[in-house]
Amino acid sequence: LHALTEVSLPDSLTAIDGDAFYNCENLCEVKGATGVIVIDEVAFYCCSALARFDLPETLRTIGNEAFGACESLVEVKIPEKIESIGIGAFSYCSSLSRLELGGLTNIPEKAFLRCTSLGSVVIGKKVTDIGVQAFRGCDVLKYVHIEKGVKYIGGAAFSTCPLIEIGYSGSESNWNKIKMPA
Repeated sequence: LHALTEVSLPDSLTAIDGDAFYNCENLCEVKGATGVIVIDEVAFYCCSALARFDLPETLRTIGNEAFGACESLVEVKIPEKIESIGIGAFSYCSSLSRLELGGLTNIPEKAFLRCTSLGSVVIGKKVTDIGVQAFRGCDVLKYVHIEKGVKYIGGAAFSTCPLIEIGYSGSESNWNKIKMPA
């Protein structure tokens, strides 16, 4: 599988199992798979050449580190009907510069850890929790906008990020109610 550069998955496929394409370092693009509901743990982990994967609108679950260390992945658009993404799902995606969180309600622990090209993030209105170290080590993350639905921000969620501006759509009173470490 190491020589694999492109794969076309059938639209009838509903799950991509864990380790399915683990360490396929030459895999550049995944096509099809418009019916996928689940992408399991480390399914595409360390696919360092993977530059494109259009997540299907049918997708509901992305497992732990499913796209971890996909160093060439530039853009992620999480579907509106997503139910969960796992710990470190997109960690170490060093080229990730565009991110749309879709209908995500919880940004888990280390979800975007060390995404060193991510310059700005909009935490959507459906998000209630931002996990521990969710964006830690995003070395160029300067702008974050947080909608008023956020109730919890985990420790070191934005640690080592050179934040210049944090926008918030709620009131000062709402901000003070967000649970976060001192």
